[in-house]
Amino acid sequence: MAARSQLPAACLSWSKIRLGKWIRRQVMVLPALASVAAVLLVDQWSWQLCLALFAFLLLACLGGLRCLLLTLLCSVASGVLYHERLAREYSIAAHLGQRVEAPFTVMDEVRSGREGWEVMVTPTLGPSTQDRLYLDLPWMETKPLVGDVLLVKGRLVAPAKAMNPAAWDQQDWLARRGVHTVLDAWDAKPTGEVDKRFLLQRWAWYARGWIGERITAGLEPGGQDEKVIRAMFLGERPQGAREMVEDFRKSGTIHVFAVSGLHVMMIGGFVAFMLRLLGVPRKVWVLAVIAVMFFYAMVTGMRPPAMRAAVMGSLVIGAWLFSRKPVLGNGVALSALVAVLWNGHMIFMPGFQLSFGVLVAIVLTTSLVHRCFRWIHYMDPFLPRPLYSRYQECSLWTRRQLSGGLTVGGSAWLGSAPLMFWHFGIVTPASFLLGVPLVFMAFFIMSLCCVSLCIGSLWPQASQQLNRLNGLQAAGARGMAAGLADAPGSHFLHKEWQQGERVVVYVMPEGGACAYLGIGGGTLLDAGDRDAFYQEVWPSLNRYGAPVDSMIATHADSQHCGGFLPLLERYQIQQALVPDEGQSRGLLRSLLSELDTQGVTTLRAGEGQRLALDADSWIEVLYAPGNVGGLADDRCLVLRLHWRGKTLLFLGDSGFEFEQWAMQGSVDLSADILVLGKHREDLSGSSALLEKISPKLVIASEHAFPEGESRGEAWYASLEQQGIQVHRLDKSGAAILEPASDGIKLRAFHDPK
Repeated sequence: MAARSQLPAACLSWSKIRLGKWIRRQVMVLPALASVAAVLLVDQWSWQLCLALFAFLLLACLGGLRCLLLTLLCSVASGVLYHERLAREYSIAAHLGQRVEAPFTVMDEVRSGREGWEVMVTPTLGPSTQDRLYLDLPWMETKPLVGDVLLVKGRLVAPAKAMNPAAWDQQDWLARRGVHTVLDAWDAKPTGEVDKRFLLQRWAWYARGWIGERITAGLEPGGQDEKVIRAMFLGERPQGAREMVEDFRKSGTIHVFAVSGLHVMMIGGFVAFMLRLLGVPRKVWVLAVIAVMFFYAMVTGMRPPAMRAAVMGSLVIGAWLFSRKPVLGNGVALSALVAVLWNGHMIFMPGFQLSFGVLVAIVLTTSLVHRCFRWIHYMDPFLPRPLYSRYQECSLWTRRQLSGGLTVGGSAWLGSAPLMFWHFGIVTPASFLLGVPLVFMAFFIMSLCCVSLCIGSLWPQASQQLNRLNGLQAAGARGMAAGLADAPGSHFLHKEWQQGERVVVYVMPEGGACAYLGIGGGTLLDAGDRDAFYQEVWPSLNRYGAPVDSMIATHADSQHCGGFLPLLERYQIQQALVPDEGQSRGLLRSLLSELDTQGVTTLRAGEGQRLALDADSWIEVLYAPGNVGGLADDRCLVLRLHWRGKTLLFLGDSGFEFEQWAMQGSVDLSADILVLGKHREDLSGSSALLEKISPKLVIASEHAFPEGESRGEAWYASLEQQGIQVHRLDKSGAAILEPASDGIKLRAFHDPK
C-alpha cells in the first residue's frame, strides 16, 4: 500500500525532472513566449494574458535561476520597449489637423494609390527613423526613390478605416507598422538631396532593379512568365495578373510569391551546395552563406519573415561553424524573441504568425506526420543493404526524398491551415499535394536565377537561354496552380453569403453607389467605378462567396456602372436591367456591347416593370425618365424592392426632376426603408418627399467631395426630430440588412459611437 501511495508522487517528480531538462535544453522557448505575452498584455490588458505570463515564469523556475532571470528580463524588456514605441507613435497622432510644411525622407518603395503616390516617410530632420508618417502625395513627374528628400506641404489626418465588409483597412494596416497619422499632401517637390541614413536601402533598391533585369532578360516584357519569376525571386507583386494570383491563392501556394524563410533558405542552400561542391573550407562557406542570406533579405525589402529566416539560418549554420549541434526549437524561439524586441507590432502581422506557426508545427508534428509516410520508403528487412542494385539505391533515395517532402509539407499545412482560415477565410487541402512539387519547382527556378546572375555579365546569350528555360518552368508552375485551383475540393472558402438572405448597401467614394441584394441568385444594384469595385465591393463578394446572376444599372454614370465590366469578367450574369436612354453612349454603350457579347438577357427599364429575384421578392421600376436632357443624375432610375413583406426604396442620385414628378403624380412611393444618394447639383430629400414616402429608416450617402454631395447636418437633425432612424454611410459604414423575426434588422459595419 505504501508503495502504491508513493507512485503518483514519484511520477510527478519524474515529470518535473523531464520537463526541467527540456526547458534547460530549449532555453530560449520560455523567454520568447513570455515576451509575446508581455507585448499582448501592453497592447490590450486582460486577466488571461496575466495568467499566461505568470505561468511562463513559473515554468521557468523548473529550468533554474538563470532561466527564470532570462525569462523575466526578456518579458520586462519586451513590454517596456513596446510601451515606449506606442507612446511615441501616438504622440505624433496628437497633432491631427495641423498643417505641415517640412522636408520628409522616403523610407520605402512608392506605391500607386487611387489619386497619387503613397509611401512611408520619416522627418528628414528627426532624431530617429522610427517616427513615421504615411504620405499621400499628388502625382509627380518622377517617381521618388528610397532616401529621396521631399519638401511637403499638407495636413495631418487620421488613416482611413475600412467602411465595407472585407475591405482593406488602412488604419489597422498602418497601426501595425507603427503609423497612426497620414500626411495628406497637396504639394511635394524633390529637393535633390539624399538622406544618408537610407544609403544602404537605396543601394538595395538599385540592386533589386539590376537583378530583376538580369533574371528576366530574353523573356517577353510584362509577360506572365516574367511576373512569376520576379514574384518568386524578388517578392514583387504581379501587376495586372489578378487571375493568376487567384489561382495560386486557391491552390494554397501563394506563399511562393512572398519572400519568406523558404526563399532565404533556398538561396542559402544553393550557395552552400555550390561552395561545398567547389571544395571551399567550412569556415569560408558558412560565412559566405550568412552574408548571402542577409544580402538577399535586404535586397528583397527586409521583410520580417525574410529577416527572421536570415537570423535563424545564421544561428543554425553558425552552430556548425563551432561544431555545435543546433537545437531547432532554440533557433525558432531566439529569432522570434529578436523580432519581438525589435518591433512588437510584428506579433499581430499575418506574415509573422504564418511564418512561426509553420515552423512550430514542423518542430512539434514532424515525427507524428512522418509515421504516416513511412510506407513510402519501406525497406525489405530480409534484403541486406549491400546487395541493393543501383536501381534499388536510386529508388530508395527518391522515395526517401518524397517521404521527407510530404512530411515537411504535411506539418507545414497543419500549422498554416488554421491561420489561413482565421485571416483569409480559406482552407486549401490542395496545397498538401501541390506544395511539395511546387516548392521543388520554385527551388529550381531560383537556382537558375542565381546561375543566370553569375554568368550574365560574362556571357549574356547563355544567360538569356537560361532565363527562357526558367520561363518554361514558370509556365509549368502557373499551369499546375491553375489546374489544381479549378479541381473540386482543392479549396474551401468561408462562403457566409451563400446562406440566408441580406441586402448590403456599400460606402463608395466620390459620389458612387453600390448595393448587393443577396436574394435568390444575387443582384448587384450599381457597382461604383472600376477601382472602387475592386477596392470596396469585390473583397466581400469574393471572401464570402456571394452569388451574383443579375445586375441593375440605374444611370450612365461612371461612378455607378463603371464596375460592371470587371463584374462580368468574374460572374456568369443571366439578366441585366439598364436604363432606356435611346441612343446609348460612352460607358453605357460599352456595357451594353459586353452584355450582348456574353449573351446576357438585357431588359430596358420602363415604369411599372418588374424584375423577379425569387418567388417572393422582386424589383419594381417606379421612375424611368428615359433619354432626357441634363446630367446623368437626372436620368436615374427609381426602384422599389419588395422583400420579406417590407419595401426598400432606392432613389439613387435622382434630384429635383424626380421630386417634381413625384409631387405632381399619384404614384405610391411608400416604403419602410429609404436608400438615397445625392444629386450633384440639385436639392434632394425634401420634407414633402419624405412625408410621401414615410420611411422608418433612411440610409443616406454623405461625401465632402466632390462639392454638392453633402446635405449638411441640419437635414439629418430634422429626420431624427421626426422620429426617423438614420444610418449615415460615412459614419456607420456599410448598412447590412438581414431578416429577423419581427421584419428586417439593420446591422451597421461600424458603431458610430
